[in-house]
Amino acid sequence: MSNYIERQPQVQYVIRSWSESDIELDGDAGAFWSNVDGWGSFQAATRFSTKERMSLNLPMSAKLDAEWMLEEE
Repeated sequence: MSNYIERQPQVQYVIRSWSESDIELDGDAGAFWSNVDGWGSFQAATRFSTKERMSLNLPMSAKLDAEWMLEEE
Protein backbone atom coordinates (compact mmCIF):
# COMPACT_ATOMS: atom_id res chain seq x y z
CA MET A 1 0.00 0.00 0.00
CA SER A 2 1.29 3.41 -0.93
CA ASN A 3 1.42 6.52 1.24
CA TYR A 4 0.43 8.54 -1.82
CA ILE A 5 -2.83 10.47 -1.36
CA GLU A 6 -4.57 11.39 -4.57
CA ARG A 7 -5.78 15.00 -4.51
CA GLN A 8 -8.81 16.12 -6.39
CA PRO A 9 -8.10 18.92 -8.87
CA GLN A 10 -9.07 22.28 -7.43
CA VAL A 11 -12.03 23.93 -9.13
CA GLN A 12 -11.09 27.35 -10.47
CA TYR A 13 -13.20 30.24 -11.64
CA VAL A 14 -12.71 33.28 -13.84
CA ILE A 15 -14.86 36.41 -14.10
CA ARG A 16 -16.44 37.18 -17.48
CA SER A 17 -18.29 40.22 -18.81
CA TRP A 18 -19.96 40.28 -22.23
CA SER A 19 -20.24 44.09 -22.21
CA GLU A 20 -16.53 44.75 -21.69
CA SER A 21 -15.60 43.39 -25.12
CA ASP A 22 -17.41 43.87 -28.42
CA ILE A 23 -14.85 41.72 -30.22
CA GLU A 24 -13.47 38.26 -29.56
CA LEU A 25 -10.16 38.29 -27.71
CA ASP A 26 -7.94 35.33 -28.63
CA GLY A 27 -11.04 33.44 -29.81
CA ASP A 28 -12.91 33.89 -26.51
CA ALA A 29 -16.23 35.71 -26.39
CA GLY A 30 -16.45 38.49 -23.83
CA ALA A 31 -13.70 39.89 -21.65
CA PHE A 32 -12.17 38.31 -18.56
CA TRP A 33 -11.02 39.94 -15.34
CA SER A 34 -7.34 40.13 -14.37
CA ASN A 35 -6.37 41.53 -10.96
CA VAL A 36 -3.25 42.90 -12.69
CA ASP A 37 -4.53 44.21 -16.04
CA GLY A 38 -8.31 44.69 -15.63
CA TRP A 39 -10.56 43.38 -18.45
CA GLY A 40 -8.78 41.40 -21.16
CA SER A 41 -8.19 37.94 -22.61
CA PHE A 42 -9.05 34.58 -21.06
CA GLN A 43 -5.37 33.64 -20.96
CA ALA A 44 -4.55 36.67 -18.78
CA ALA A 45 -7.54 36.19 -16.45
CA THR A 46 -6.97 35.73 -12.73
CA ARG A 47 -8.02 32.27 -11.51
CA PHE A 48 -10.04 32.19 -8.29
CA SER A 49 -10.73 29.36 -5.84
CA THR A 50 -14.21 28.44 -4.60
CA LYS A 51 -13.41 30.15 -1.29
CA GLU A 52 -12.45 33.37 -3.11
CA ARG A 53 -15.58 33.17 -5.28
CA MET A 54 -17.76 32.97 -2.18
CA SER A 55 -16.06 35.88 -0.40
CA LEU A 56 -15.10 38.41 -3.11
CA ASN A 57 -17.21 40.97 -4.92
CA LEU A 58 -17.38 41.07 -8.70
CA PRO A 59 -15.63 43.99 -10.42
CA MET A 60 -17.65 46.72 -12.12
CA SER A 61 -18.49 46.20 -15.78
CA ALA A 62 -20.10 48.47 -18.38
CA LYS A 63 -23.54 46.84 -18.17
CA LEU A 64 -23.15 45.32 -14.68
CA ASP A 65 -23.01 41.87 -16.26
CA ALA A 66 -19.84 40.47 -14.66
CA GLU A 67 -20.34 36.83 -13.71
CA TRP A 68 -18.40 33.91 -12.31
CA MET A 69 -17.56 31.18 -14.78
CA LEU A 70 -15.87 27.82 -14.29
CA GLU A 71 -12.46 27.91 -15.93
CA GLU A 72 -13.33 24.77 -17.95
CA GLU A 73 -16.49 26.24 -19.57
